Amino acid sequence: MSSAGATSGSTASSTAASGGASAGANTAGSGPVTAESLSDPELGYTVVSIPEGLDATQTKVLQDFMAYDKATWRIWFGGGKDTTGIDSVAAGTTLQRVIENAAKMKADGQHAQPPVRVSVSEVYVDDGGATAQVTMCVDQRKMTMLDESGNDVTTQAHRIQVPLATRMTLSGNNSWLATQGQRGQDGECSVD
Repeated sequence: MSSAGATSGSTASSTAASGGASAGANTAGSGPVTAESLSDPELGYTVVSIPEGLDATQTKVLQDFMAYDKATWRIWFGGGKDTTGIDSVAAGTTLQRVIENAAKMKADGQHAQPPVRVSVSEVYVDDGGATAQVTMCVDQRKMTMLDESGNDVTTQAHRIQVPLATRMTLSGNNSWLATQGQRGQDGECSVD
């Protein structure tokens, strides 16, 4: 699911770092970016930690990545029924896979139910400043999958904690789009 909905398999997103550490100035000018400010309690999406000492570019990458990740979780929690806006946060193979996975979920009549917890361990921007990578761990061990009748159809394959790496590419309008993802194995990381 989520960021992982764009990778091979269905996972979420994130990786480890420091609790409420500041990630630099918020580009909107509303204060520092923190794990708490990036969380979305209404969605059931909790950011546990982010790296400290991010510069302005890394902070923008992180914010745009979080917009992508939360958008994908909205799709999975909504049963794949509405992919509106996903093309504003993803491109290339990631966009294609999110749309394909959403269609499959919709056809299966299933949807994910929160909570999801993520921990971001690294935000790396290449020397040219055109690509970046966000490394994280996603914990969906308490997430459930429900069928169209509301029955719990969760399997062990859904309740995982996995590392993810998402490539972000700078677009023409100065936003970072998720363009490629890699997923590790269950248990290779932790969100604590």
